[in-house]
Amino acid sequence: MKVRKPTIDEWFLALQLKQVSKRLHLPFFVDIDLTAIHNAYEQKNKKTPYTAILIKAAAMILAQKPELNKMLFSTFYGYRFISFSSVTVNVPMLLQLDEKKLLTAFTVKEAHKKTIAEIQQEIKKASQRKWKELPINRLIHKKNSFFARIQLRLILFLINHFPSIYIKKSGGSISVSSLMNYNDPNIRLKVSAFSNTGLTLCSCSARQEGQKHILSLGISVEHMTYHGAEAIEGVQLLARILQSKNIDAFLYT
Repeated sequence: MKVRKPTIDEWFLALQLKQVSKRLHLPFFVDIDLTAIHNAYEQKNKKTPYTAILIKAAAMILAQKPELNKMLFSTFYGYRFISFSSVTVNVPMLLQLDEKKLLTAFTVKEAHKKTIAEIQQEIKKASQRKWKELPINRLIHKKNSFFARIQLRLILFLINHFPSIYIKKSGGSISVSSLMNYNDPNIRLKVSAFSNTGLTLCSCSARQEGQKHILSLGISVEHMTYHGAEAIEGVQLLARILQSKNIDAFLYT
């Protein structure tokens, strides 16, 4: 048995989750019939790009219902909302950097106006970044020291309590995460991810049910940002978008 000090990235993850835990999250678990999209890719012998598809669908939600494109902040003056004028999707990503896995994030702007190929190219580019290109991860790459922890606490505080800084850093009101690389067709896994954004979508697994191809999603609604009816409307719109008979927007072009 061994007791050890956490690495700086382990400590920072705990700090971020502590911040997120202050919010009131409502988890939803939804199965989406993705048969039409899956079959279209299968006919071309291509792998269905779930993450890119979900990023575009998330952006389409906000484009069609701009009243959902908002985020709540706790400031020195009390609660304040950002109502975003553009659509930005936050995407967490696990990077392999110098024999170490680090969690970082990137954003996709106006994804509803982009093709799946363009979104995939942005994902690929983000996955090839070096740790020196990541401002916060430059600190996480160091040892767990008092000075490093102070810097990370300050960064997290500023981002979460100053809307103007969040806007300057080009953050969005919706997040898309993915666990598809861990998909096991024999295990019905559904996970709901949480973040400070109003909506967080997490693609968990895909499975075949007869002639249908089902994508399982975990959806977290930040209830301090949305009331119940808004949350349900957003989730239902997501399902309608992905299950629409017109799938051209989600094909690789």
